[in-house]
Amino acid sequence: MDEPPLISAWQTMLSDRLGLNYADHSPVLKKAVRRLCRRFALTSEAALEALGQRDDSDPMWHCVRDEVVVSSSRFFRDPEMYTTIEHWLSTRDHSSPLMAMSFGAADGREAYSLAMLLAKTGFMFQIIGVDLSPKAIADANAAVYMTRDIDEIPISFRGRYTVAVDSDRFTIDKSLCAAVSFVSPDDQRLVHGARFDLICCQNTLMYLTQERQMSNLQWFENLLNPGGLLLLSPTDQPQWRGQCLQRYNNPRVRALQKPLEAAA
Repeated sequence: MDEPPLISAWQTMLSDRLGLNYADHSPVLKKAVRRLCRRFALTSEAALEALGQRDDSDPMWHCVRDEVVVSSSRFFRDPEMYTTIEHWLSTRDHSSPLMAMSFGAADGREAYSLAMLLAKTGFMFQIIGVDLSPKAIADANAAVYMTRDIDEIPISFRGRYTVAVDSDRFTIDKSLCAAVSFVSPDDQRLVHGARFDLICCQNTLMYLTQERQMSNLQWFENLLNPGGLLLLSPTDQPQWRGQCLQRYNNPRVRALQKPLEAAA
């Protein structure tokens, strides 16, 4: 299964079916293929043939998503990003509820970090985490993490928004969980009419094809409400500015804002 022609075939299939780009991540893909072949009890060639005969909703494709999509993260992974969000929040009207998206939500830690920050600032909010992997979505909705991960959360948030499950695990306070949900990209709330004030997409687009990256960036811009903020990784199409987005005021963060006068 490690021969270049087969890995190339996997790369092509993932590009065509899921919009994933593993041309620059072949070692990661090889490991994922090994795991998939063990799960399916098939050779790489036989697995490719079987997947080619099934549509994207088939359980085999659910397994593919679980294995090839990066599904781990960290709480408050980029402190500068959260500082930028907090500054942006200080300019917002507290009487208006906020809608936020964590795209490439993985196991949910970014979305729950956002929830802690929004709750601290007193906003009413809803957060939708979006991920391709069914397992990642299930894990994120369960909101149970290892105790060692609590060190990543600022001390001021720990006792307020986390609850011990046992000596090895903790979960997120129910009041926050009620405001956070995790879905696949084709969830009807995203397809039909959802609009967002805040969209975070960190270290995700680099795993997508060029075409899918541009499609998602245009989608993000369309989803943003006027005054809304889009946060990207520094390497995500660094020359892209969209049709009307403006650079936000922190040069250390890739943050773009839709002007208030932009059409909704």
